[in-house]
Amino acid sequence: MDISNPCFRCGKQRIVVSTKKERLAGSWVTTTVTSCPDPECQKILNKQMEKERVARETLVGLNKLPVNSFGRKRKDIILKKRVSVL
Repeated sequence: MDISNPCFRCGKQRIVVSTKKERLAGSWVTTTVTSCPDPECQKILNKQMEKERVARETLVGLNKLPVNSFGRKRKDIILKKRVSVL
């Protein structure tokens, strides 16, 4: 099976690092971890993905904040979270 999977940053063909099969809720799920062959490009991608992960976790945390009587989340908590992310 020849599947095209180029690096979205440099365009080189990504290589398969590991493949894992597991049974989840009665179905088989295959997880494939790929990496860019250029180590410098992969380091940049890892940093970028970590920033995106932190931003997603922050947004999920903000969605769990209590809502005040005006239907808005507490502004001071949200501003503190934004400053810590930047």
